[in-house]
Formats: sequence, C-alpha cells, structure tokens
Amino acid sequence: MTTFNPFFSIITPFYNAEKYVLPYIKKLKLQTFTNWECILIDDYSKDNGYKLIQEFIKNDKRIKIYKNNLPKEIKGPYQARNFGLNLAKGNYICFLDIDDSWKENMLEIKYRILKKTHKIDIIFTNIAKCNNGIQKGIIAPIKYIPIKSQIRIHNPIWLSTSTVKRDLILKHRFECINHEDFVFWAKLIRDKPHINLKHLNKVLGEYNISKNSISSDKLLSLKWHYNCYLKLGYGKFYSILCFFPLILLKLIVLMKQNLKYIRIII
Repeated sequence: MTTFNPFFSIITPFYNAEKYVLPYIKKLKLQTFTNWECILIDDYSKDNGYKLIQEFIKNDKRIKIYKNNLPKEIKGPYQARNFGLNLAKGNYICFLDIDDSWKENMLEIKYRILKKTHKIDIIFTNIAKCNNGIQKGIIAPIKYIPIKSQIRIHNPIWLSTSTVKRDLILKHRFECINHEDFVFWAKLIRDKPHINLKHLNKVLGEYNISKNSISSDKLLSLKWHYNCYLKLGYGKFYSILCFFPLILLKLIVLMKQNLKYIRIII
C-alpha cells in the first residue's frame, strides 16, 4: 500500500455552505501543483453541503470530509480549524475559507519558493476583495511597516493566502475568540520571535464579502480587536490606546485598497 505524503495540507471549515461547495472543489482541483490534501470540516451545518461534498469528491482521495461534533463556546471556525490541524499530514499547512478561492498557480508558486529555501516559516500573498464576483480592491499588508510590528496591533497576514510549516505549529492552536487568526499569528510570532516571514507581493486569491457579512461590521470589529488585545496579555488601558494606531493602520490599508482599485478600473 502506497503512503500518501502531501506537501501541503489545506484546511477548510464550512457552515451552511452548499452554494459554495461545487465552485470551491472545482477551483481547488485546477491547482497546477497536485501534491496536496484537503481537509474539509463541516462545522454544525444544517444544509446539504456535507452530502454534496461527499458526492463531488468520490474520485479524489486527496479530499477528505469530517464533521465537527465537539461542543462550541462561541460561533466561528476556530474549533473546526483545530480539528483540521490535528489531522493534517502535510509539510506545510494552508488555510482556505469555503467562499474564497486561489489562482491556479498559488500552490505551485509557493512550492518553488519553499523548495528553494527551507528557511521560510510562513509565506502569504495579497488577495483581491470581491463582492458577487466584482473586484472591490486588494488586501495587502502595509509595505513600509515590518509585519512583526503590525501584528501587535492588527492582523496583516490574510489567513486564506497563508502557508505555515506544520512543525512550527504542532502545539499551537486557534483560540475561542473572534478574530482568532489575529491571536493565532500574534502569539506564534511573539513566542517565536526569530520566525521567518515571507510576504509575496502578488494577488493570488479572492476573498468574497457581502454587505451583510458579520466581518464587515466596523464597530463589532473594534470590539473584537479589544478582546484580542486582552487575550494577548495587554492591559485594559494599553488595549484602548491600541485603537489609535489600529484606526490609523486601517485607514492606510483602506486608502491603499482604493488606490489599487482605481488603477485597475482606469
């Protein structure tokens, strides 16, 4: 019996996502680099997404689907992602939300870079922000501020374009909090200050957002950031002070997105 040793493990939780299932799998199978496994985790869905996926993946052993039946304290994919991390076998872990997508050469580009040097611990790219298939801007970290400095205030590492060494996070997991990816990266970088980050300044993915998305609620996002600061060990007063650089960073990012979008449509 041949043992399957994937280079990448792709972790995707989903909840009531039957309308995204088929496009997700079709696009994933178009990846030009093929040595990957995909771990899909049904996170308490109430629709037919689980059954649809079972039907779509019958002939592809790289894709596996599971159900998360563990009790949850809050809504959100934190627990399902941890479920996937416990099963992942790849040398590198990728995260991809069910309603996001990658360019066909995303994994191939990363593979070539990672094979050339084993010193990179985390690699991530830019992502296009879309609404119903229409591009609204580009999400990218602020160029002139070090990533490790930005991560103290907000999250510059977009989860759906990130890839991290599995050995680096064997004991590292997502916590029960909103904006769990911010805390995930911030604690990892804080605990491992010599970690090697690589930002690839290319748009290799698409992020789907709607006006009704909970993540688009700005006031709620500020509350989540405050809770994240407390989780990171910041005092209450310092956490409030962090709102000043946070808002400034968000304004810079917003201006950057709009400028790139203007260049695209001209």
